Amino acid sequence: MKKIWLKLMLLTFLVMNAGLVDAASTSFVIVDDEDFAPFCWFDNSDRKIKGISYDIITEAFKIMGKPLDYQTQPWGRVTSTIQKDAYQDIDATVTVYTDVRKKFLVSSRNPIITTNRVLFARPDNKRFKQMASIKTLADLKSYKLVDYLGDGWAEARFKASEGFSIYFAPKLTNTLQILANETREADIFVESEIITKYNIKALGLQGKIVAVPGVNLGSVTFNLLVHKKSPKLEWLKSFDAAIDTMRKNGRIKAIYDKYIE
Repeated sequence: MKKIWLKLMLLTFLVMNAGLVDAASTSFVIVDDEDFAPFCWFDNSDRKIKGISYDIITEAFKIMGKPLDYQTQPWGRVTSTIQKDAYQDIDATVTVYTDVRKKFLVSSRNPIITTNRVLFARPDNKRFKQMASIKTLADLKSYKLVDYLGDGWAEARFKASEGFSIYFAPKLTNTLQILANETREADIFVESEIITKYNIKALGLQGKIVAVPGVNLGSVTFNLLVHKKSPKLEWLKSFDAAIDTMRKNGRIKAIYDKYIE
C-alpha cells in the first residue's frame, strides 16, 4: 500500500512539473499584417517574414529570454480575430491603439513605429492642386477615399454615416493599385508616409502616385497590443524594458536604417 502511495505521489509531482515546464515554454503568439512593408510582410520569394516591426520585436524577445511565435495573416482576418472579448490563442498584434481596440487589448508603453499620416493621390487628378488646401479630416468629405480592410484608424474616422465616401480594398497593395488606376474612382489614400512611399516604389508606381505637398495629418504610433485575457499579459513590462535597452544602444535606429534609405 505504501509503495502504491509513493508511486501516486511521484506521478502527481511529475505531472505538475510537466505542466509548469509546458507553460513556461509556450511561445508568445503575435499575428501581424502579411502586406505592410517595410514594417511587416510575408516574402513569398523565400517564405519568410520580414520588416522593421518583425526585427525589433524578435530581438526584444531574445533580450527577454522568452519564446516567440511570429505569424502573418491578411490584416482584416487579424483584426476580426483579436478584437474580441474571447481569447483565441493569439496573444498580440502590432497596430494603432484605437478606442475599439482598447476594449480588448492592452498597449505597450513604447511604440514600435512612429510615422506621419499624409495624403496620396494621382498627380493627374483634376483636383490635385486643390488637395493642398486640405487641413482637417472634414475637408476630405468631398473626395472619394480608398483604404484597406482592417485599418482601424480609417474605419473610426471615415464613416459613411458622417458624410465620407470610402472604399476598403483587401490589402494595402490593392489600395495603391486602385488609386493608381485612372479608370477607378478613387481620389485620396491617407496613410503613413514611410509605408506608402516604400510600397509605391516596390510596385513600380513612382510618378503615378505622389504625396500631396504640404499636407500632414499628424503622427501616428503602432504599438504591441496584448489581449487582456492573454496568460502572458505580464510579459508586456519586460518587453517595454527590452525596447528601452534597444533605443539606448542604437539597435532600433539600426533596424530602421536597414530598411529605409
